[in-house]
Amino acid sequence: MSTKRERARRLAAERREEKRLSSLSDAKFSEDTRNKYGFDPMAGKPPEAKPYDGTEKLISRFKKQGNVKDIDLARELAISKAASEFLERSEVDLRPEIIDMINRKLVSRITSQREAAKATKLKKQAVAFHKLWQSKADEIWQRHPYLSKNAVAMRISRDGSDHDPDWIRRVIAKRK
Repeated sequence: MSTKRERARRLAAERREEKRLSSLSDAKFSEDTRNKYGFDPMAGKPPEAKPYDGTEKLISRFKKQGNVKDIDLARELAISKAASEFLERSEVDLRPEIIDMINRKLVSRITSQREAAKATKLKKQAVAFHKLWQSKADEIWQRHPYLSKNAVAMRISRDGSDHDPDWIRRVIAKRK
């Protein structure tokens, strides 16, 4: 309950301050804000306000290092969108370098995800082949226990497998 009271008191104090400031003349208002905040709002821009130059820094960092952070790209997109809304444009203006950065980030992620999916699929296929080869090797060793891994791998590859006998030899294991 005390937080609601504190908020109400703070809002009332802000309203009183706004009312007081609105009743001041321009000269008194300038003097009051200069004393409180260190700048004169009636004189123009505050001294610490600088134009945004992050785009140039971001582009130079990208050219030197070859990569940028996601947050920097998100900031650039937000600034461009806000600028286009402020200027009431239907399209967003982005520099080609920024588009290139976004493209590299997205394409590299998509490519790595595709490669990971492909590797998983190939691994599943390989496991199936390994099980098949091992079962064939077990059958051959039941009939001919004296054969080496190399000889068994040669027989498996001749029986319709288009795979390298050396690779089959590495995968199969003679069970005792």
